[in-house]
Amino acid sequence: MVLDGRNRPQMRNARRPRGRREKLQVVPSTRSNSNSRSTSFTNTSTPNRKARLTVVSTQPSPKPLERSTRRRRLEERSPSRRKASSRNPDHRSESRLERSARNLQSRRQRNAATPRKRRSLFSKGKTSPPGLGLRSPHQLKGATPPKPAAVASRGSTTRLAQQPSGTGLTSRRNRRADLSRRRSTGAKAAKWKQNQQQQQPRQAAPPVSPLTYVLRLLIVGVGLGVIAGTVLASIDPSLRYEPTAAETAAMAATKQPPSTELVLTREMPALTLQLQGLIDQNEGLTAGVMVVDLERDSYASINASQQFASASTIKLPILVALLEEADAGNLDMTELLTMELADIVNEAGEMQFQPPGTQFSVLETATEMIRISDNTATNLLIKRLGGMTLLNDRFRSWGLKQTALQNMLPDLGGTNTISPKDLVTLLGRVNRGDILSAAGRDRLFQILQTTETNDLLPQGIGPGATIAHKTGNIGKSIGDVGLVQMPSGKNYLMMAMVERPHGDLRADELIRNMSWETYQFLESTEQKSEQMVPPNVPRSNIAGENLELDSSIMTTEP
Repeated sequence: MVLDGRNRPQMRNARRPRGRREKLQVVPSTRSNSNSRSTSFTNTSTPNRKARLTVVSTQPSPKPLERSTRRRRLEERSPSRRKASSRNPDHRSESRLERSARNLQSRRQRNAATPRKRRSLFSKGKTSPPGLGLRSPHQLKGATPPKPAAVASRGSTTRLAQQPSGTGLTSRRNRRADLSRRRSTGAKAAKWKQNQQQQQPRQAAPPVSPLTYVLRLLIVGVGLGVIAGTVLASIDPSLRYEPTAAETAAMAATKQPPSTELVLTREMPALTLQLQGLIDQNEGLTAGVMVVDLERDSYASINASQQFASASTIKLPILVALLEEADAGNLDMTELLTMELADIVNEAGEMQFQPPGTQFSVLETATEMIRISDNTATNLLIKRLGGMTLLNDRFRSWGLKQTALQNMLPDLGGTNTISPKDLVTLLGRVNRGDILSAAGRDRLFQILQTTETNDLLPQGIGPGATIAHKTGNIGKSIGDVGLVQMPSGKNYLMMAMVERPHGDLRADELIRNMSWETYQFLESTEQKSEQMVPPNVPRSNIAGENLELDSSIMTTEP
């Protein structure tokens, strides 16, 4: 190993000793040839162990370096250097190696004169673990490093001895590198152990019983069946589920009871004014009228809640009660009714001319009651339905406040009563499907269309219109109630009732005129704003108390 003038090793594995832990003595060799140069080092860091190291280099000794021009000038300028040169005449002639050895020897002497407390790299007062900083990469890998062999020089007895463990020849940098390698090796070992644990074979799943497979297949089959049924039902509507009659009845029972009123949007004041003008032209006549446009839920009303003698118009709620019982299954329309002598009455009808004991079906009896207003047929149906008391209770359950049966037919004294709004409300609810089924509603209007007395409301409707109605006529009152269907498809309800002096024919003419004005008004204002629902107008209903004209509503005359 060759040392430069600054005591720095030129070999890669040889390092300059640092600190007080590694103290070397440089002893010039006594024998050397001309081509080699040797230097002896003594380790004095361990008092009990001394190892003499002789490094033999086969390279020729380097020539002393010449001073540069700049250094020479600096020495010439510096008085201290000049003094040093004067004190030591051989200063310029000695080599850098000799100067480095001399400086090292002087430092050793100074350190020996003033000893200091040695400190371990790891803990205070404790020596380093043996061989911690001296391990080589071969030792880290588990291999034993080869022992250094003695290198003898020609004519010399120097030898290269193995350094004992614990000597301070390994630098601090090597120790740090050893620590980092140890840490990285520990981390790699931990990672390898973790990978080995993760790569352990998984435990085999417990065997599945055949019952579990059967249940899974059953669930999958049910799901596929539901999907297939949904697809087929969407393709063919006939495959959809239809509830049975019992389920339909149960669902109908759970529904909220229908309202006993017809909720309407607004009044038709222009029509009301026209009808009121017609009534005012006939002194001595008291008229009540109610008109409801079923398309727009608008109405016109004059004395609609006033009570009038019903005459034969009371037969309309009796027919509705009969059909309601048929819908409930309490009677059959083909059932036979026996006419007794006490049931036979005069004034109207043809059944009175049949002998007592004659039998008529329920449907035939109901049709005769409406077609020619047969009083004997009416009495037969009242008796079959349980009497007047039960019928009055039924009327009140429908919300009819002024409708009541007081006597059997014919009631020439006018004790049986109705009101225009009661019968219009009844027809409106039947048409809406609240009281009767669809079949019962159709049968009701079919029977009402057989009425043969057509000299009142039917006289005011235009050509192509149809009406299903029931009339009533006694000496003190006359009236007509029905459902009118116009050629345009619009439907409206109307009832007109007039109390008069006995047999006054002006009442008949007044009803015809009011029917004509109503029909013309609804036909001409079908597309006008009169029928439109204005915003923020409170809703009215015809089942309430007396309805009065709201003068705040703007109208458009036809």
